[in-house]
Amino acid sequence: MKPIALLALLVMSACAPTGKLVRMQAQVEIDRPIEDVFAFASEPLNDTAWRAETEGFTSSGPAGPGVLYDEVINVGIQNGFEMHTRVTGYESPRLIRAESRDGRVFFAQRDFYALGPERTRVVYTVAADDHLIRSITILPLDAGFAGQFYQIVIRSYLDRLKTIMESGADRRLAVSARQAP
Repeated sequence: MKPIALLALLVMSACAPTGKLVRMQAQVEIDRPIEDVFAFASEPLNDTAWRAETEGFTSSGPAGPGVLYDEVINVGIQNGFEMHTRVTGYESPRLIRAESRDGRVFFAQRDFYALGPERTRVVYTVAADDHLIRSITILPLDAGFAGQFYQIVIRSYLDRLKTIMESGADRRLAVSARQAP
């Protein structure tokens, strides 16, 4: 075996999926009441306004326990990747949690904390196994590297959410399940 082929084989095997869970998290403080922030950011149908890779969402109903969501995302070089989730945790105005309903190891949770009458902290956590990360990116990325990169991406989403909420644009951009296609 040629040295370059051996090196490529070693690199690929070092980055092979292991089933390791990768957890990514970021947070932001928003100058708006918790009820307003929760109403907008807990409804995944609004994600297309603040999550850049989200191409579309459909829903089986308004945000709440047991609601099913189908999401189409464009991540890295993978366009049109479909995620199918179910809301498994919903406590207004404190949290919404969705988990994969198609056998993938994945969850996303948004926690909301009132820091005062006009200030809210949002903590956005995503966890996925490296098998899912590899299927989304199509690249043999190390799970730790992919997690660090996506944590930066989550932070950018939250910065966009902050801009939308503090400018009052949420009133114009909000989508309800009744308006969804």
